[in-house]
Amino acid sequence: MRSDTFWLPLQVLHFLSGYLKMNVTKLQLDNVLLSLLGSEDLVAQWWLSPNFALGLQSPIDLWEDGEVGCEMVTNYVLGQINADYS
Repeated sequence: MRSDTFWLPLQVLHFLSGYLKMNVTKLQLDNVLLSLLGSEDLVAQWWLSPNFALGLQSPIDLWEDGEVGCEMVTNYVLGQINADYS
């Protein structure tokens, strides 16, 4: 694990999700994804893999497609913070 990795407990991420604006950077999303997925390898795979919730497009393709794609990816990731995993 890299020493500059920033981990947040899911409770803190849930609290912060209400305050994040849509101008989230990819690095900020990577930090959220790292907290959710647990490893940088899984984060990298997530960005490149087709995602059913995103119309079977990869998140990186949507992200690079412009503002609408960035908003879709951001909303999806932040929505996972509030998801019920029980």
